[in-house]
Amino acid sequence: MAGAKKNSTVPTPEALVAHIPYRLGQLTNLVRRATTDSYVRQSAVSGREWRVLAMIGITGPVQASEIVGYTGMDKATVARAVGRLVKLAMVEQSKDPEDGRVKLLQLTEDGERLCGRIIPQMKDGGDMLAGALTPDERRMFLRCLDKLSRRALEMLEDSEGR
Repeated sequence: MAGAKKNSTVPTPEALVAHIPYRLGQLTNLVRRATTDSYVRQSAVSGREWRVLAMIGITGPVQASEIVGYTGMDKATVARAVGRLVKLAMVEQSKDPEDGRVKLLQLTEDGERLCGRIIPQMKDGGDMLAGALTPDERRMFLRCLDKLSRRALEMLEDSEGR
């Protein structure tokens, strides 16, 4: 609409470069496209399913609730990914021998093969990305990520009334 005033509370594109949530989201998408998407594309699983599969491969038998905690993914997303991975025969569920009410997730042979093929590529991609930083920059970056993670968790807990 001609002559309409611009809303001063809406950030300009230039201001977005200093907006941490925007930059983290932008970086996350770029890194995912440059790494995870490229090697997961070769498999029958989605990126979300891969994150769940990789976590099971890294941790060994694990509960779905633990995957939620490790990855920050929501329960419904993890449940859908687990369901699909079970259908693809990449993951199997079994009862926890210590508590029969608890279901443990573990890789099948097919899941182990896929992890064995993709995890080295994942590590190489992470190493290439980290290579852009000096050791001191990496340590500082990880400290900053830790601080931002703690603050985001505090904000989430406050918004959920915990």
